[in-house]
Amino acid sequence: MATKYKSSLELANFICKFGKDLNLLDLAEEVVIPAFLDTSLQRVYTDTSYFFYDVEIVKLLDGDPPVLGIAGRFIKDTTLERNQIFNKDYGLLQDPISMPSALSAVFVLILNTHKLIYLKENKGAALLSTFETTCQRFINIKHDEFIRSQKEHAEEKEPEDKVTLKSLREKYPRPDVDIIPLASPDSLLQFINRFETLNNIQIKLIRPNDELDNSKFFAAVREQGNEIQAQQTTVAYRNSNGLDKKEAYAQLQAVTAQGNSRIDLSGVEPSGLKIKGNNENFKARLAFDSTFETIKDAARKMFVIFHNSSLNTSLLPESTKDDILEKISKIHERSGLD
Repeated sequence: MATKYKSSLELANFICKFGKDLNLLDLAEEVVIPAFLDTSLQRVYTDTSYFFYDVEIVKLLDGDPPVLGIAGRFIKDTTLERNQIFNKDYGLLQDPISMPSALSAVFVLILNTHKLIYLKENKGAALLSTFETTCQRFINIKHDEFIRSQKEHAEEKEPEDKVTLKSLREKYPRPDVDIIPLASPDSLLQFINRFETLNNIQIKLIRPNDELDNSKFFAAVREQGNEIQAQQTTVAYRNSNGLDKKEAYAQLQAVTAQGNSRIDLSGVEPSGLKIKGNNENFKARLAFDSTFETIKDAARKMFVIFHNSSLNTSLLPESTKDDILEKISKIHERSGLD
């Protein structure tokens, strides 16, 4: 039966790096895709478990190669509890009760561009930050399995050559997963306008997948950090009397639209109340009011909305385009999709 949800799509950049040089697609079939498809994986936190369900590789758009995505559900399996109720005749009454509850969100990870579309199916479904933590855990597990399988394969092929786990981890470094919400110009401007005085801006630059920076300034800052082999590059602006909000918006608009930076803002509201916020506070949303029968159906409808929006931007350097297309073509061939 078709189910209708009045919700909105959350958009994010899914950054998965294996050291400095390897991106998601470099180990997609060996590590990333298995992390989503393995139904035995669970992340347990107190009385709640998180896992992926109904996951499949989906063709989102025809082409040569096509646009492919990993689509499925992210389940938050938990127990709801209450201790008391209110009765207008008797007041507060002790009435403890608990019941199992499974909350879900549909996700689509677009492999061609590393963009993530996320749809909460019910109130209380897991946040994007929880999805990020779970992806990191599961990809770590599959990375460890991959390293060990590489060692076993090398020993079978060349028994006399000693291949160490250390050397394999140097060749295929441990993964770093960052899921950063995309911002629309309107959502960013609305949040900045909440400040009477904007005192602090901190921009932590995340190593991108393959994209080029929209901002020439931040592209230069990132390059300078790479030249001195900085593991982290952060740009900070501070002024106790207040930063220029118009200029702040102009600079931040370019970086927040791509989702390659973690932004923190702090200052004072007109009432005098101190406020602060980050990417989560000004993330973009797209309206979604549709029915779907299957995950494949949901994924394609979600993708069309995102694909036709102004948020669908991905600047790829010419030097990597052919390589990316080749990798997508191989995944398409091996996945058995028509």
